[in-house]
Amino acid sequence: MTTPTEEDFLPSLHVVDDPAYRDATADQSVALAPEWALLVLADRTALASAELPLLVVRVSPRESGRLRVVAEHLWSIENNISLANMAWDEFASAADEDGVFHGF
Repeated sequence: MTTPTEEDFLPSLHVVDDPAYRDATADQSVALAPEWALLVLADRTALASAELPLLVVRVSPRESGRLRVVAEHLWSIENNISLANMAWDEFASAADEDGVFHGF
């Protein structure tokens, strides 16, 4: 996630790597997140898979939801949501039957 794509895209992230949050649930993490956040969690499910399907949580009073995204396509969600180029439901509807977004 620190290497740009061929088109030079990268997700803009603020990484929190603190053992104090190791056992926090997604709901507990969301409760700590600021309003309008796009929370990306590398939970046990993500770390157990070679694809690294990160849990992305949209924290917003207007548009909220959860979906998984393979790490190599995190930039697409973060860039487009933060710039308001696309809506959350466009990514959610493009996820596979397991709820994982693999890109367009």
